[in-house]
Amino acid sequence: MDKGSTAALNSAVGALKLKDIVLHAARFSRPTELDQEVSAHESVKRAVAFNRVPGSAGVPESLRIFVGLGVRIVGTSGRQPPVYLEIEADFVADYEIKTAITEDAIRAFASFNAVHNVWPFWRQHVFDVVNRGRLQHIDVPLYSGMPLGGVATAASPSKKLASTRRASKLRRKAR
Repeated sequence: MDKGSTAALNSAVGALKLKDIVLHAARFSRPTELDQEVSAHESVKRAVAFNRVPGSAGVPESLRIFVGLGVRIVGTSGRQPPVYLEIEADFVADYEIKTAITEDAIRAFASFNAVHNVWPFWRQHVFDVVNRGRLQHIDVPLYSGMPLGGVATAASPSKKLASTRRASKLRRKAR
């Protein structure tokens, strides 16, 4: 992180107070049945968008940050490899705006701190879905602050995605 981003992030940390984190939407699918051990890779999705919510009498202005996270297990063979598993979740993190804050500071905060705040909820969500679906363990590491392709605002809602891949062997878990 460069000095400008660090300064913007620090100003946002001082200007915002976390109020709540809510699971907004969740999706789980197994498009292709897994009946044997297969070679697969894991893709990870991360998308962030935010908008300001104006204050009213006695209610301070707030910031709503939408964090979309996902994991997808895809086969490694063929022109269109099979998708074995997809888990996605959208979280909303609400922050009270305590003091004036710039759009650059909000962008820096949304792309790092908001995702960091949501990450434990994401890890627990994946753990719960894997257990209930009797799936092979999926490792969701501690949040490392992987760089994000961009942050969308209410004015430009297109979400940029960052993805990483990890190779793995996947097999059906006994029921």
